[in-house]
Amino acid sequence: MSDERETIGWGERAVNQVAKLVISRLVVAEQIDIWVDTTLPKTMRGEIDAISIALQGFSVRPDLLIETFQLQINQVVIVPKLAIRGTIHLVQPASGKLKITLREEHLTNFLSNQFINQRSPSFSSQLSSLIYRIHQISVSFAATNQLLIALNWASASTDLYHSTTLLLTPEITSEGQTVNLAMASVSGQAVPTELATDILLAIAEILNLEDFKQQGTAFQVRQLEISREALAVYADAVIHQIPAK
Repeated sequence: MSDERETIGWGERAVNQVAKLVISRLVVAEQIDIWVDTTLPKTMRGEIDAISIALQGFSVRPDLLIETFQLQINQVVIVPKLAIRGTIHLVQPASGKLKITLREEHLTNFLSNQFINQRSPSFSSQLSSLIYRIHQISVSFAATNQLLIALNWASASTDLYHSTTLLLTPEITSEGQTVNLAMASVSGQAVPTELATDILLAIAEILNLEDFKQQGTAFQVRQLEISREALAVYADAVIHQIPAK
């Protein structure tokens, strides 16, 4: 009996090691925790009851850090021979749940790189920088489930800087396909529409999980929670394939 338990334990550990190897190829994170719930007989048939992926300090872009990433995948059927070689190929789509959390400083750093440092700007933010200059931008979380964006900006043709604070309310469409940001209020100098739109689009792209929508993966955002400590995004996931580098 003890030999059987040891064999089952070895099989589970082997599957977990393969899964961790695959995920570590795909992501850059401070900590990677993988758990594959299965048994040795099921493993030989490619059947997995559940997969749990937990990442901390996940760099989804050079200028964007995700505090935590938690993906729970339900029952999965894979091709065992490919898994042994380090490739997880799903026989059929799997469903799951995703939760990510972001901190104020990570969003602030992202927007600063987009609109001030221009390290990895979007096309629209490049156009905005020709018309407007942002000296400082920061994000803070309001307990009312809203975002506060404070910026110091000027027209590119002058050196007169203005201070503006935008209060944004995230809104999820009924289908969960899109997260929009509604401007609840503006304090200080009215910000130009083009600049405000570019800032809102940059943040909405993150909340819409665009960084995770790789080929073969789809998400439906179900809930957004904003507290003083963090912003959390909850979504349903459908995984057709796990990408491989």
